[in-house]
Amino acid sequence: MASYIEKSINVGIVIPTYNRSATLKDAVNSALRQTHKELEIIVMDDCSTDNTAAYLKTITDNRVSFVVNDVNLGLAANINKGVSLLSKEVEWCTILCDDDYLHEECIESLVRTVLFEKAASVVHGHIIFHDFNGNLLNEGRPSPPQESALKFIVSRALFIKDRYLSGVMFSTKHFNSIGGYPRFESGLAADDALIFALALKDKLYYTAESVTYIRIHEGAESRQCDDIRKHISAIREYNRYCFLHARISGKMNLEKLKVLKIYLKMFVKASNIHLWNTSFRIHMSNDHSYAKSRLRQLYGLGVNPRFDFPTRIRLISWLGLLTGICLEKYITFDELVNKLRVISKKFIKLILMPVIIILLYVILSLIQYR
Repeated sequence: MASYIEKSINVGIVIPTYNRSATLKDAVNSALRQTHKELEIIVMDDCSTDNTAAYLKTITDNRVSFVVNDVNLGLAANINKGVSLLSKEVEWCTILCDDDYLHEECIESLVRTVLFEKAASVVHGHIIFHDFNGNLLNEGRPSPPQESALKFIVSRALFIKDRYLSGVMFSTKHFNSIGGYPRFESGLAADDALIFALALKDKLYYTAESVTYIRIHEGAESRQCDDIRKHISAIREYNRYCFLHARISGKMNLEKLKVLKIYLKMFVKASNIHLWNTSFRIHMSNDHSYAKSRLRQLYGLGVNPRFDFPTRIRLISWLGLLTGICLEKYITFDELVNKLRVISKKFIKLILMPVIIILLYVILSLIQYR
């Protein structure tokens, strides 16, 4: 606590936004209410078509500046531009998504952790999930006080914990040294990739005293299905990005790189399965021709050897492409496998018993003959 009083840190809060003026107000207000006062807040409006620009003009606090992009840059480029616009005095930065908000002591707790732990690269705090009415949905699992980049990847591959970009504070120097926020084909897994690359510079530190509220969107699964190919491609990019940064960091020996490769592959396959299953479930329940064409695209993705899928998805996809039959409308793959096992056991019994009887007869005949 004393170290926080003796020395403080200039912190930047970059708020990328696009067409979310209603929730943006909560994000900005939560940034302004921080007990840590050495703040520089930049709102990056990525060509919003709602009343975001009008709202930003009403902000009078001189700690807040805003930029309206001439063209839509996309999330990654918008974040990177925002961080680059922070003054040189800003040593640490956090990205606050426009639909999330911070507890008033969030930044102070993160700064205290940086100073107490002598953290060099990245720290994060506790996350609480709310819906848009402010109702509590869930809380993120606590993390270890400190963990290596490899342990972070393992915990994410095993889906032991959630991690979002809001509530993560990082050194601007190290952020720039790794090339900023990753530009994958979609934003999926980019947060994890950024945290991993930053943790390679030092460790990942955690404090439960810093709290960030994450809003969960209704219909998020449906929107995710619209860009499934992009999301699966982004997962592949995540795999390559993490392995490349681990290798060039010099922080992992050959044995650790092998472990990393195993868990990255595990994460990629599990993510692919989740994305495919979610899309399949949503499109299968819809009888519109649009959904049927999406199902064919999904089948094409399921048979594509570039993407890692289990046998179940491969078989469903081949059957769907060749016959147009959606088998799981009538019976799930697991139910089918169980039925085939029962049938095969009965079949084996029917075939095996006569064979055994014949063999016994032959053996007895040979004994008698002797």
